Amino acid sequence: MFNNSVYDSSNILNNPFNTLGSIEDSSIKIGIIRSERETQTGLKYDVETYVKGRLLILTCSVMTRMGGVQNFEEYNLRPYRKIDLQLPIDPAIEKSFGTKVGDTVVVACVSGRHQEGVILGGISHPGRETALAKGDIAYINQFNGIETKIDSSGTYTLTNKALLATALDTHVAGTPIPPEVSDPTAAGNFLEINSDGSITVSDGAKQSIVIDKTGLNTTITSGSCSITLNALESAEFVAPAIKMTAKMDITTSALNTKMESKLGTSIKTMKFAVGNSSFELIDGLIKLIDALGALVVMSPAGPCNPLQGAPTWTQVMILKTKLTAFKGSL
Repeated sequence: MFNNSVYDSSNILNNPFNTLGSIEDSSIKIGIIRSERETQTGLKYDVETYVKGRLLILTCSVMTRMGGVQNFEEYNLRPYRKIDLQLPIDPAIEKSFGTKVGDTVVVACVSGRHQEGVILGGISHPGRETALAKGDIAYINQFNGIETKIDSSGTYTLTNKALLATALDTHVAGTPIPPEVSDPTAAGNFLEINSDGSITVSDGAKQSIVIDKTGLNTTITSGSCSITLNALESAEFVAPAIKMTAKMDITTSALNTKMESKLGTSIKTMKFAVGNSSFELIDGLIKLIDALGALVVMSPAGPCNPLQGAPTWTQVMILKTKLTAFKGSL
């Protein structure tokens, strides 16, 4: 809706690119962020839009969900390159928002005057393909290289795409908009909350922490090494209580594993085993005690009684009993 009401000329002075002059306009428009600038009342955006084929630059504030002193929301929109303003661009290309990398927005004039506008929200950029298909009840958001997604099953994923802005910063309006380019050394790490409540934190490559809520397992992985903690491997009823048996598995395919402590290492456990597929240390110590007990020492007077017949051998048997109770299995 337009009329011929005339207002002060500040609109033309603040926006020298305007070709409409000062008219009252209550319509809602689609535009693209042309530039941003600081003003006495905060950050403002110059939004490029067209009314009846004529260029209009609106100085706009961003509408947010909260506008209080302590309750607030702020975010910066992306303008397209200022250098494009100085290039001779074909009018048909100039009016095509799909050839520019800035944010496309929906704007309205305050009190119908072009002196001040409000950015009501965003709209899908013509140069970007939509990520959600028809009927896909899901959500996706990307801001400054951080992607938030909730798929149709309810799984939430927060991914660092580590986008490089270089390709967009060097883009010239009227040329194809370049695809996203990520920093391969930083991209890929993500947080995922599955629809069953399980949680995964990963660098997208070799490191992860997985909390399996259904299976009651927590697995920590770094390269070829992993630690699995089982919150409840088994449960048996022993009146008047339930006996719980927990389990932790640590596996590695590394050729050599080293653990070093400056002050000392303490391990307190009911059972313990260390060795390989053919030999277990504590079992070997028990067999060594048995072999020493049967050992017959030769003296100048002849063979002696086996060592297990000595009066003090009972102390060795006490040690063997403790080792047998402590021995675990591989």
